[in-house]
Amino acid sequence: MAVEAGQTVRLRDVIGRVGHTRNSTAPHLHVQLRDSADLLEAKGIPCAFAEYLSERGEGWERVERGIPRRRERIRSVPEARG
Repeated sequence: MAVEAGQTVRLRDVIGRVGHTRNSTAPHLHVQLRDSADLLEAKGIPCAFAEYLSERGEGWERVERGIPRRRERIRSVPEARG
């Protein structure tokens, strides 16, 4: 993790690093937002993204202003090179 509890994050801030542990087949990042640090009482908070790519069938579909569904496989939109 690259942030601490209570820290304010802004657009394009790094919040974590991709890793590869245990039985995963590729590096990945798990993200979970909660309304409390108490794991027994906390409720999840939906996480919306300005844009991302969602795996759909054989390819990837661009989604703008969306909240990924449970178990949806997503990835970031590559930045345009100038």
